Amino acid sequence: MSPVAHTDLPPPITTARRRALAAFWNGAIDWDADMAGYCTLRAGGRAEALIKAGSRAELCRLIRWLEDHAVRWRVIGRGSNILVSGQGFRGVLIVLQGDFRAISRNGGGSAPAAAGVVVEAGAGCPLPKLVAWCGRQGLAGLEFMTSIPGSVGGAVCMNAGA
Repeated sequence: MSPVAHTDLPPPITTARRRALAAFWNGAIDWDADMAGYCTLRAGGRAEALIKAGSRAELCRLIRWLEDHAVRWRVIGRGSNILVSGQGFRGVLIVLQGDFRAISRNGGGSAPAAAGVVVEAGAGCPLPKLVAWCGRQGLAGLEFMTSIPGSVGGAVCMNAGA
C-alpha cells in the first residue's frame, strides 16, 4: 500500500468556514489539534479541528452543520485503535463525552426488559468503566473487555472481542 499523495487529500477547511463554525458552535474547538494527545497510541498527525460533543442533540446539530457546509468529519470516540496520518486529518474529528458516557440499567432506554436485565451504555463510555459498573451491579459477561482501552461505540463498530 502506497502513501496517499497530497493531491488525494480533501481540501482544507476554508477560513470562512472556520469562522462560521466558530460562530455556530457553542463549545470549544481545538484548531490544529495534536492527535497524539487524543489517541491511545500517543502518536499521529494533527486534525484541522477537534470538537467534543456531550449530547445526542449537540452531535446531531453539529453533524447537520458539517454536512450542510461540506466539511469532512469523523467520530473518534476514545481514539483507541486509530492513528492519524502524519499528513494530518482534513476536517473535524468528534470526541463523544457527557451523556455519551452514561450507563443505565432497565428503564434507561427503549430496549425491552422482558428478557432480563438490560444495560444501556453510551457510545463514548469507556469499556473498563462499563465492566466495573456491571461488576458493582452484580452482572457478569463483559470481563473480557476489561483491558480493551476503547469505548462502547468503538467496540460495536470494530467488533471488539470477536
